[in-house]
Amino acid sequence: MLTIKYEEDLQRKKDKNIERELTLRFTKEKAELEQNMTLKRDKKREIIRKQLMEKEQETTHSLVSKFSKEMINLIQEKELAVLTENGVDDQCATSLQLRQPPAA
Repeated sequence: MLTIKYEEDLQRKKDKNIERELTLRFTKEKAELEQNMTLKRDKKREIIRKQLMEKEQETTHSLVSKFSKEMINLIQEKELAVLTENGVDDQCATSLQLRQPPAA
């Protein structure tokens, strides 16, 4: 009887130790998984942020280029109009116009 009780107590202690060990292992694995998933999520966010910034920069560059060309054309048209109003003929006015800036 005493031997059986002793063996049962010993088995319970082993079970508790195993359970504690498994709980610790599970907790550690869970923490590692959460850390890995957080790193992956942060990396993905950073990639998406960079892509959005690049797209925004391209759009801005395109708009600036477009509006610059339009402004140059308007300035040249206005200059031509002023020259023709002041009595300079079209051929001379055309030769006095500003040249187009080099394409970037």
